[in-house]
This record gives sequence, structure tokens and C-alpha cells, in this order.
Amino acid sequence: MWASHRLGITADMATRTKEQEAPAPEAKRSFQFPSAVTTLVIVTVLVWIAALFIPSGVYKETPEGTPIPGSYHQFPPR
Repeated sequence: MWASHRLGITADMATRTKEQEAPAPEAKRSFQFPSAVTTLVIVTVLVWIAALFIPSGVYKETPEGTPIPGSYHQFPPR
């Protein structure tokens, strides 16, 4: 008892537990990155929407299968 009194420790300080001394928990972050499935669905929908605006067409090809530069032509819209 005398040792704790010399160190300036009161009876109240000696009986505290670790739970009482733990700092308050931090506030939860408001943004969480979506799951992998959600990300794949979002990317799929964005690609589908982009395909509606990108015109379809084709290049003329050489017998080896490589495209001929400047030979691109669009398909007529349906």
C-alpha cells in the first residue's frame, strides 16, 4: 500500500481494467469498396451501354487475316 501511495497511484487507478482504459472506437468509414460480383456487374453494364453508342463495322483483311489500314467501313444501322 505504501509503495502505491509513493508512486501516486490511487485505489481507483489500481482497480481499473483494460476495457475501461481502451480508447473509444473510431467511427466507421462511410465508403466500402463493392464486392467482386458487384464490380463485375457494373463493368458489364457499362460495356453493354458503350456498345450501343460505338458504331459497328469491319476492316477488309488480307489473305493472312491482318486488317488493311484505311479499309474500315460501318455496317448500316438496323
